[in-house]
Amino acid sequence: MDGVETLGQYLRKARKQKELTQESVTRAVGIDTSYLSKIENDSVEHTPSIKTLAGLAEVLDLDELELIERADKMPP
Repeated sequence: MDGVETLGQYLRKARKQKELTQESVTRAVGIDTSYLSKIENDSVEHTPSIKTLAGLAEVLDLDELELIERADKMPP
């Protein structure tokens, strides 16, 4: 993945650009702060659900399909 941002890096950058805390994002999305931290650090065992990705996309004003693609959740 040289030169390509991971899902976690992309989400962290977007959150920081919007000057949002992990706590405010997780409250709006309905997930644990520790879970968002793991996502941002690319240390989750499984990629986030479509529902979680959609919530993150909405709160961070990102393209939902791009997040789904970055998380390798696109159907074949």
